[in-house]
Amino acid sequence: MASHLEWVKQIARVQVENGGLMGLSRLLMQKIEKTVIVTGDQGHVLSCHIWNKQPVVIQERLSLPQSVAASTEMTRGISTFGGHKCAYYCWPIVNQKKEGYLWILTEKENLSAEEMENTEYLRSALLVEIVKKQEQLKLKQYLRDGAILNLLFNNSDQLETMGQVWGRNLLITHIVMILEGQTKVPGHGLSEVRTKAENFLEAKYPGTVTGMIGKHLVVLFPYEKKTKEKDGQTNDNWKNIPRKAYSELQEILDDVKLWASVGSIYPDQPLLYRSYQEAKVALEMGKVLGEKEKLTFFNELGAIRLFYNQRKQDLRDFFEETLGLVLKYDRTNDGNLLLTLWHYYASGGDISAATKGMFIHANTLRYRLRKVEELTASSLDDQEVRFNIYAALKVGLMLGIFEV
Repeated sequence: MASHLEWVKQIARVQVENGGLMGLSRLLMQKIEKTVIVTGDQGHVLSCHIWNKQPVVIQERLSLPQSVAASTEMTRGISTFGGHKCAYYCWPIVNQKKEGYLWILTEKENLSAEEMENTEYLRSALLVEIVKKQEQLKLKQYLRDGAILNLLFNNSDQLETMGQVWGRNLLITHIVMILEGQTKVPGHGLSEVRTKAENFLEAKYPGTVTGMIGKHLVVLFPYEKKTKEKDGQTNDNWKNIPRKAYSELQEILDDVKLWASVGSIYPDQPLLYRSYQEAKVALEMGKVLGEKEKLTFFNELGAIRLFYNQRKQDLRDFFEETLGLVLKYDRTNDGNLLLTLWHYYASGGDISAATKGMFIHANTLRYRLRKVEELTASSLDDQEVRFNIYAALKVGLMLGIFEV
């Protein structure tokens, strides 16, 4: 009984000293002389202390054995950890739901009754620390979300003070990027992985401001104008920042289908709101246009952005007036005239490039283009005709009339 009381005192001392999950797992490792790991409910490692006699390398995330994921009681088994096969004991850390897992790795020996009791005592303390960490994270995210709303909607006249609190220079030019994601779990989006994304962005791009608005993660990248750029002018080099960040996020969030958009860059902070609204338009347009590249820049949308928020019936009427007969021909004859037009325009009118994209002969492409001219009673050499057809193709994609 005295030993149990002393163990409880040791646990309490770590908590009073704000040792957190790291301090508690280290305490248990030293007590039982075995590797101790604490993970979240999806297996992400929150704390790890490897006993010096165990040749184990722990990765960022543990794969949960089916028996562990399905059980609400302690389970044991054998699994591979960082290429090394180990026996394990695993306790779920449960509040109203599973908040995480406590793992103890052994070679082959069983845990003694005393080791099991010590672990059980510590498990309750781990739950307190996990819940505390979650609440701290929620508060931090809540404050961030409020701050980015105030920034974008110009609700604060204390930008310098706000920047000092967050350790950011909010008075310089920023690039506005919006991210939207869909995980493999139905109904789950970026909010489930925002911490991972935000931690990466802050570490890789110092001075970045992030926050959630609805289902979107909004990212503000600081941008200092290069000396070659004249006042009021910027070249397109600034686009390399969001392009690189998006590519990197795709790699680290490999289980998330990720869309992104970027507004125009403006030198004045009050125009962040305009850039944010542009990024929202670009995000929706990029999704409906079905481009292979899921990063869309507002200022690259061209005239097609004029169709945003137009009545669907008006857009349908425009498509029908321009390419209705071509669509009817395709449906009646199982043809590919619309797809041919799309590849032709996408290749900039380069017949050789268009035929490679469709795996057809150049003469076949020319025949199809002549057929389009016949159906539309117009010439594809006419600049206005070319513009109307290209716009109609974009509208057709937006409305789902055809796919590429």
